[in-house]
Parts: sequence; structure tokens; C-alpha cells
Amino acid sequence: MDTRSQAQGGFDTSIKVVYEMAPKQYAPENKAPVDLVCNAYRLRMPQPSSDYPARVYVYDVTLTLTRADGSLLTLVKTKMDDYTHYVSKQRCRSALEAFSQKFPGFFRTNEQRLFYDLQSILFTRVELPMRNLTEAMSIEASEFSRFGFAEGGQGMQRLNIVVQKTQSGTSIGLTDFSFLSSDIAEVGQRHDLSQFIEICSSQNAYMNPDQRVTFPGGVSYERGNPGDLVDGSKRVWNGVRKSVRYLTGAGNPVPAVVLDARKSAFHKEGEMVSDKVYAMGLMNDDGSVFDYNIDNITRQLKGLFVMVKHLNNQRTFPILKLDKKTPATYRFTSDDGVEMSVADYMSKKYGTALEYPKSPLVVVWMKQREVHYPMEMLYVCPNQRVTTNQQTSKLVSEMIKKCAIVPSERIKEIKHQATSLHLHDGALREVCIEVDPNMLHLQGKAVEAPKLKYGSSALVSVERNTGKWRTSNTKFLHPVQIKKWAVIVLPTGGKLTGQDSQVPTKFVDLMIKALIIKGVQVGPPAYTGMSSGCQLEEDFKECARDGYDFMFFIQDSKLQFHKDIKVMERRYEIVTQDLNLNTARNVVQQRKHLSLENIICKTNVKLGGVNYSIHIDRPEFADFFHDRRLYVGMQMSNSRVFELGDGSDVEKAGKPTIIGISANVDRELSSFVGDFMCGPANIEDLSSVVTEIFKYYSEEFLKMRGHFPEEIVVYIGGISDGDMPKLLRWHIPAIRHGLNTAKCTAKMTVIFTSKSHNVRLFPKNVTGERAPEQNVKPGTVVDTGIVHPEFTEFFVTSHQTLQGTAKVPKYTVMIDDNNLSLSYLETMTYVLAFGHQIVALPTSLPTPLYVAGRYGDRGGVLYNAFDGKDDLYAVNDQLTFATSKKLCGKRVNA
Repeated sequence: MDTRSQAQGGFDTSIKVVYEMAPKQYAPENKAPVDLVCNAYRLRMPQPSSDYPARVYVYDVTLTLTRADGSLLTLVKTKMDDYTHYVSKQRCRSALEAFSQKFPGFFRTNEQRLFYDLQSILFTRVELPMRNLTEAMSIEASEFSRFGFAEGGQGMQRLNIVVQKTQSGTSIGLTDFSFLSSDIAEVGQRHDLSQFIEICSSQNAYMNPDQRVTFPGGVSYERGNPGDLVDGSKRVWNGVRKSVRYLTGAGNPVPAVVLDARKSAFHKEGEMVSDKVYAMGLMNDDGSVFDYNIDNITRQLKGLFVMVKHLNNQRTFPILKLDKKTPATYRFTSDDGVEMSVADYMSKKYGTALEYPKSPLVVVWMKQREVHYPMEMLYVCPNQRVTTNQQTSKLVSEMIKKCAIVPSERIKEIKHQATSLHLHDGALREVCIEVDPNMLHLQGKAVEAPKLKYGSSALVSVERNTGKWRTSNTKFLHPVQIKKWAVIVLPTGGKLTGQDSQVPTKFVDLMIKALIIKGVQVGPPAYTGMSSGCQLEEDFKECARDGYDFMFFIQDSKLQFHKDIKVMERRYEIVTQDLNLNTARNVVQQRKHLSLENIICKTNVKLGGVNYSIHIDRPEFADFFHDRRLYVGMQMSNSRVFELGDGSDVEKAGKPTIIGISANVDRELSSFVGDFMCGPANIEDLSSVVTEIFKYYSEEFLKMRGHFPEEIVVYIGGISDGDMPKLLRWHIPAIRHGLNTAKCTAKMTVIFTSKSHNVRLFPKNVTGERAPEQNVKPGTVVDTGIVHPEFTEFFVTSHQTLQGTAKVPKYTVMIDDNNLSLSYLETMTYVLAFGHQIVALPTSLPTPLYVAGRYGDRGGVLYNAFDGKDDLYAVNDQLTFATSKKLCGKRVNA
């Protein structure tokens, strides 16, 4: 194994930085196979011969336009929105076509097809006649029309191209897989071949923009279908996400193209902005908008690219915001010194009488300044997806339903998209790559579920096909005592009417009875009353002053005060739980016993109790929860995904990474508590935070167990596969440094977890109609075929899929000092999904990682409400639960 000493981030030099993944483990004989199908198409690569060397050639391409003043405009844009990306690709496509027409001898277009990514990478089947490392060519503006380049724009003098040999070498062998290695940290792995397969298989989409629109990450959508209408005037387009994977094969690795169907909402092309706002239901018939809707409309339109059609040259620009001023009320001084309103100006200048002079003005960004336009003069530019910030709760709800495609329908859509992309009869054939006509067949295996141990040593078994278990007639393993608690109702409009007025009282009575049956010591709440959002903090102050240890809230279906409650919980150190009034109503009126069970399970865990422990029958796995093993989950999320209250991006306020963490430092070995920490945005800069996390948890383990752990198993998630080299280089040494600092000598196993891939698993024979019937069953494991040829990798389906198609997590073993077998790792991962404690079902991820993810979310809520965001030390000191006297050690985020 390749190890190199390195001192980094204050680490002592005795720590070795391991630049290789854990040794590849191969699956043992599968005595009870489960037949499956995967959404991967295997590729049969050509063998080199005298007629065809089975090689392609790669070049870097730079395209620019020369302005009249001699400056250059780069055609390729980076970090851009959908519309700018679309325009950039249009220009690059047209530019390369123009150059291949003017210089056919150089590009050898009579002998081959060019494989171009419409940005900066060009592959060819025949080597280009490069006399030097770079070749530069130009087309004068007078020749643009002759060679079909219509994307130049006014004032451009010439179109330029620079073709350059790449640093890694010009030639790529189609059967050369020597770059695949377990050593990935130093420089990362070469991606030339997978890049070529991705670009080559996308040529039909790239070169037919009237049929498909393409985006980064192998994503494209069909344009021919108008799409279903959702949330006003938005359209849903069907598409696909495509990736290239290397599979474990007999002998050499086998490349495959993986396709997964997807749907996205798009803004309606060419729609007038005034019509769009009206379709939102936020504009009156006369075009006027209530002031309180301005911010909401701004949020849904901000960043949307629009165009004007009344000028000689069509101009496009992004919307910044809405202005309360209208075309009738906003006045300015024109170029000829006359003061007039925008409505008068449009009439005088363009002869246009505005239909909605009372509508708010739209502020756009044009020529480095803000410009005001009437809504009805702006039209939506094409090919723009609805961004997260532009989504409404209604759209999110509708898209969840539309994207929940059961396996039988997803398989049909994947096959359709493969045909639409010409995967089997397109550009890959031109380099003699054959695509298997059928999706990949796999053999998985079924892993045995654990049993759950409740109070009085009652053992409960798990149903094989569902992962469910029954909790009737069981008591909590460690029930709590609720000494003093309050019930506060936050009704819409300030009061409850009709039958709802009795719901809170009746629900609390049922809740108390259910808690007592489970063993919890609890009496009636010391306070029950109604409150409001503006009174909320005062309620917390009074409860903190009077020694309450629990506050239970019932609020309307929107749970609009949920985040406020959680901020106050940390500020005043009182455990809280809030409940949807609809759920309370269903428990009272419809006797929804399962809902009540989940509620009281959450109550007991939040207050420091344990509902059950995990029991293993099989002797070879009996040590999953021995008292010398520490499990840690680490879920990373950059705070840019969280919104501030004013709708602005957290990126402007320090953009930390929020790490959700969880570990089994509770009284039970299979019970987990959590926390979070904030650190710098870049993963390379998180070493000191990771060091502190593992120093802290090894010391907490010592306090709880009386000794340090001898083994540590870490699950890491929330980042992309491409970040694994950084984990090896920075975070693994940081973990070791944290243990060393605490004087802990535990051996370590680190497992990287990903749900961001596009691999889907289906039963070979899909039966039934509902999602639970059609999906793979809980406990299904795959460790052959679709897994990486050099890494120890496996997929585990741990939960029952209730809608759509299962997104099965992928697990990659990065470090394994403990030398755990593959079967052990797979079963351990499945068993750990049973530790959630709230619902009688396993979760989609192992509990340490699932709980860590929830704490990462909570960290985002607390961070966004904190005044001193720029001081990460203050954030961690004042907001994390480790620094709380009353909440530390409790899973308050259950």
C-alpha cells in the first residue's frame, strides 16, 4: 500500500496519509440469489486491428469572437444559468460547424464525424494534422453568413478557434483501462475514456437542439412534447440523466452507460411576464398587485431570463426584482429633457398603449445597470428550468407526484429515452462501440433483518418483505419521566372553531394514556393554552423561568412556526415537539393509533429515553454492538442550500459547510444522539473541524463506557463521488489526528455513502401495481456487476419504497483497518438502518448517517437565524448542542 508522510493542518508528522482505497473485496458465493435488472447498458468495446486501432483523439478547443476594439468575447460560459448555457451551446455548435466547413482539410470532415461537447472538448476518430501544439484559425465577419454562423451579434469582427493538444496526450485507447486504480487521492483518476463515451453518446442530443435541450451532468430533456401543465403555466418535460460507469467483469472492467428517467418543470417559453404572474394567481384583473405579494412574485421570478421584442435587436436579461411603482406612476426624464411616465414613454416612443399600466414594474439587469420595464413588454426566454428558489409549495407537491414513477413505468421510460438518444444506433457505432440492447441483469442477495428488543426483554421480529414490525403490547426500553410540560396551540386566525376547539384537549388525553402504557411517567400538562407567532418567544421565556422541561405545540397544517420553535428551543434550552393540527384531528376523530404511536415514540427519544435496542441472533454478527465499537455518521451540506429569511443566498453571509454528526454515545449501544458543527466552505479546509468532532466523540465514548473505543466505523455522506480523493487526503488524517489528540488508538473503517448516483435496481419480473409491490424488497444487497472494478462497493436497499422507484444508496469502503468482511459490512449497514427509534420501519440510510443528516438540517435552520454568521467559532460555541447544559446528549431532533 502506498503511504506518504505528510504534516497538514497542524497534524503531527507521525500520521500517514493513505493515498489508496481499501483493498477490493469480492463477493462470496451467493447461495440464494435475487434476480434483478439495472438501468445500465453494457458496452462492447472494439478490439485493435490493422484496419482500426480502436483509438480516439482528444483536443482542447477555445472559441472567441473579436470585438471592434480588439477585445475577445469567450463563447464558452461557466457557472451559468440555464438560458446562458443554452445560448453558449448554440454559439459553439454553430461556430464549430462553420470552421469544419471552411477548413475541411484540417478537421478531415470527409473522413469522420467530430465528437464535440459544445464547450471546450473535441474528440475525433482520425488524428488532426496538427503541425504544432496549437493551431489557430479565424473566420472574418464578412464570411459569417457564407459558413452559416448566425450567432456573432453586432460589432464583431471575426470568429476565432484555437485547437490544442491536451496535457494528458492526444490519443486514448478504447480498451485501455489501466487508469482504473485504487490510488485516487494524489491526482485523482483520469476521466478521458468515460468523458469520450459520455460526449459520443450525447451527440444526437447536442446536434439536434430542436429535439432535445441539454444541461451539464449528462442531463437532457425532450422538447417535442409540450409537457403537462403544473402550477399555473409551467410545463413538465420528460428527460434523462446519463452517466458512464465501469463494471466488475470477467477479466477487464466493462464500461456501461447508465440512464435514469427524470422530469423537471420548465418555464413556458415566450410567455408574457404579465400573463405568468396572472397565472400564479397573484395579479388582479386590472394588472394591479397587492403590496404584500411583491416579495412572493420577486422570489418566483428572480433570475428568470426574459426578452424584449419591441426593439430592433432582441435583447435578453435576467429579472432582478419587482418594483411597487407602476408604468403609470414611475416618472423619469427622457433623453430630450421631458419628464414623463413609463406608460407615456411607451406610447410616444413605440406607439404602444399598455394594457396593464397599474402592474408593478419589472427591474432587470442590462448594460451594468438596473432598468425598469412593464411586465407586458417582457417575454420568457426558452429552455429554463424552474429553480429551487422559484418553486412554490404547490409546484413541489405536484412534482413529487409526477416524479414518483413506479418501476414498471420507469423501465418503459428509460427504454424510450435510450431510443430517443439513439444510444444503440448513434455515434457510438461510428467508433465501433456496440451497446447491449438489454439492460444489465444482476444477481443480488437477501440479508437477514435483526430483531428489536423492547422493555421487559420483549423481542419483536421484522417482516421480511416490508421491513415493518409490530409494537403493540410493548413498553419502551428506557422510558423517561416528564416532570413539567406545557401544551401550546398556535391556531390560524388566533382561535379554533367548531369541533376543532376540542381537538387539542382530547388529543393530549390520548397522548398521556399512550405514554403511560409505554412506561413513561407523565401527568397532565402544567399549562395548556393558545398563543400566536408574535407571542412565541414570551411563552419560551416564561417556561424557561418556571422550570418547564418540555413544550408541546399544535399548529396549523403549514407548520409555519416550526423553524421559530426550533430556534427558541436551542436559545432557551427546552425540548420541543410540534404537531400538525390535521394529524391531531385524525388521531382524535379517526383513531389513527399508528400516528399516535409515532408521536409518543418521538417524545420519549427527544427527552432522552430509548424505545428499543437492536438484537442480532446470528453469532457471526453478534458483535455489531459490542461496547468497544463507536459508530459515527457525518453528513456534510454546504449552507448555500439554505435560504435566509429575506430570500437572499446564504453564500453572501459566509457560506459555511454544515456537518451533521451522530454517534452511539447513548446509554444503549444501538442508540444514537446527534449534533452539528459549522466549518469553512471548502472541503479541504474542514480538517480542524473533523479533528474536533472525533476528539469529542472518542472522549464522550470514554465518559459513557469507561474506556476508549477499540474500533470506529464511520459513514460519510452529503458530498459527491469526486470528493473521495479529498476525503482520503484531508479528512482521514484529520480523523486520526482527533483520535490521537484524545489518546485513543482505535482502528478505523470509513464508508462513503452516496445517493446522488443515477443507478436504479428493479426486480427482474416486476409484478403488482403499487410501488411497494414493484420495488426491490428491504434487505436486498448487490455487490457484483454494477459495482466498481477496483473499490469495495455495494448497494443496500434497507427500506420499503412507498411511492415511485427506490433510490438505493451506494456504499464505498475507503478505509478498513478492522479488516471486516464484505458480508459483515453489508449486513452491518442493513442492521444499522433499524435504529431510528420513531417509526416501526428501517430508514433508507444507516441510522448514524440518517440522524446526522437531520442534525445538519437543524444546523442550517439555527445558523440562518443567528446574527453572528461570519464568526464560525461563535456559531459552534452558541448553537451546537454539545455546549448546551440541558440539551446535550439528548436526541432533540428526533
